[in-house]
Amino acid sequence: MIIKDDWIYKKFKSINQEPTTGYSQTCQDEFALEFFKKSNHKRYLDVGSGCPCCMSNTLLLEKNGWTGTCIDFKDYMGYKERSCKFIKDDATTYEFDPKEYEYISIDTDENTNASVKNLINSNVKGKFATVEHDLYCAGEERKKEQLELMSEWGATILFSNVQHKDDINVIYEDWYIFEENISDEVKCQIDNLKKINVFGSGFRTGQQCLWLLKMANAMFDY
Repeated sequence: MIIKDDWIYKKFKSINQEPTTGYSQTCQDEFALEFFKKSNHKRYLDVGSGCPCCMSNTLLLEKNGWTGTCIDFKDYMGYKERSCKFIKDDATTYEFDPKEYEYISIDTDENTNASVKNLINSNVKGKFATVEHDLYCAGEERKKEQLELMSEWGATILFSNVQHKDDINVIYEDWYIFEENISDEVKCQIDNLKKINVFGSGFRTGQQCLWLLKMANAMFDY
């Protein structure tokens, strides 16, 4: 879906062609890095982490001093080269420790909603989460259920229907914030996004979301 009257589409569509410094498909890692750059505690949970380097949502964070845990049902030998804790297990049934994480990435394909349910039941807490729904190929029902689950978890949409930077017709993810859990530093950034009327908006690439965050912070002297 392309919203041609949207000011971001008109003025900043070229952002999608700019080079990125992270490993994520659409700047999830760079957004988390920017979002929590002033935070003292930086911990991640990567659910359905996949390859330890290619398209990883957390490798860049690890290289910038974050600590965390990756879990996937497949065994990837490359995790021996990373400092994170790697767990080979099923994220829909694994007994997670009831910890709090600055960033939670959830991508277990058709099992993503079941993974979210398990995280809720395990009393895992987050501050920022990117959750894949694959709207472009899975349809509305998975996303509808996911919205209800994330609301139950205490999350609010930060950016919805995030698009792939290489093909904006691939609408596959929602980004969430847990407003009750975040620090004053992060709340300030949320307020900045609200001031420019983009909080909760949708149909943007991750690069555009990252640019909006940086612009809002620059405008209001974060």
